[in-house]
Amino acid sequence: IAFHTHFTASNDLIRCTPNQIKQACIAMIVNASEAMPSNSNGEIILHTFNQDKETVCLSITDNGKGIDKDNIPHIFEPFYSTKHEASGIGLGLAIVHGIISSHKAKIEVTSEPGVGTSFHITFPLTDQNSLKNA
Repeated sequence: IAFHTHFTASNDLIRCTPNQIKQACIAMIVNASEAMPSNSNGEIILHTFNQDKETVCLSITDNGKGIDKDNIPHIFEPFYSTKHEASGIGLGLAIVHGIISSHKAKIEVTSEPGVGTSFHITFPLTDQNSLKNA
């Protein structure tokens, strides 16, 4: 699996618990790597950008098997899993959703079976002054 980065956000200062954000990102990257067919040239792309002056977006995109549209509304539910042949009990994305929500951010997913999946996390930006006053 090839990993690519495309960090274009000019402002990326957020208020967060770094270990929780790291845990969420690792969980999504592990899911992306597990979605790769074993006989393909898998790619995972990490991309940051500013949608506007108040937010920064982190996208994690893969070219794996994708998620069926009927499953997408359920992927953040605890114990929901489509990985019947793999390990795991369906808590990874539920935990990710909880972490992202606790940071006043939002997470969205787009996916197409046979093409891949993208998770888009949008964080509210903070400024240096608000960090000094905290």
